[in-house]
Amino acid sequence: MKTITEVLEWALAQKGTKAVDHNYYGEWCAQFVNEALGNIFPTDIKASCTRQVDYAKRQGWQTHSKANGSVGDILYYEGLDSIVGDYDHVGIIVEVYDNYYVTVEGNTSGVNWRSTKVNTFTVSKDSNVIGAIITPPYTVSPAYVKPSTKHASGVYSIKDVSTFYPRVQEIQHMLNVVINAGLTEDGYFGKLTSTAVTCYQQQRRLEIDGVVGRETLSNLVFDYFKI
Repeated sequence: MKTITEVLEWALAQKGTKAVDHNYYGEWCAQFVNEALGNIFPTDIKASCTRQVDYAKRQGWQTHSKANGSVGDILYYEGLDSIVGDYDHVGIIVEVYDNYYVTVEGNTSGVNWRSTKVNTFTVSKDSNVIGAIITPPYTVSPAYVKPSTKHASGVYSIKDVSTFYPRVQEIQHMLNVVINAGLTEDGYFGKLTSTAVTCYQQQRRLEIDGVVGRETLSNLVFDYFKI
C-alpha cells in the first residue's frame, strides 16, 4: 500500500490516459483505483466495484457517511444502472468542499469504454448515487507520527483525525512545496509547522487557526498538485 500523497500523485498524473494505456479490460474504473492504491485487491476482486466494497468491509477498513468523505477516500457509486444492490462505478476523492467532492476516475461508458479516459469529476455530497465511501489502509512511514498521538514535546494541532488522518510529514512536505516553508519533514507538528500553516491560511484567506482541518487540507492538497 502507498501513502495518500503517492496515490493522489499517481492517479492525477494519469488524466487523459485510456484503458489500453494500462492494459485494463472491461469497464475499468475499479482496476484504475486498484492500481492507484498499489494493487491491494486480490485478482478476482480488482475489476469489480461491488467486490471491492465487500472486501474492504470484511477487512474492517473505515467507512463514512456520504457527507463525510475526505481526501484520499475511495467513493463508490450505486444506482447508475438497473442492478439493485450493485456498486457500478468508483473514484478517488482528491478535493473536498462544503457541498461537493472532486474525484479522479477511470472513466467508463458502456460499449465505448475503450475510448474513455481518466478524468476528474464533481459529485454533490447529498447525491443519491453515492453508495459507499471507504478509507484504504494507507502506509505510514516509520518517520510519520500519527496526529492522534500526543507527542512528548507537544500536542498535534490536527482535528477530526478519525475521518481523514493526514500524516504530519506529508503536510510538512506540501507546505514546503506550496509556500517554500523551509520545514524539516520530521512528522512533528511543532511551532514552526503551526506557523507555516497559519501563513498558508493567511495567503488563501482561510480561517486562521494554525490547524490543518478539512478546508485547509483540501486547499493545500489542491495547491500542491497544481504545481
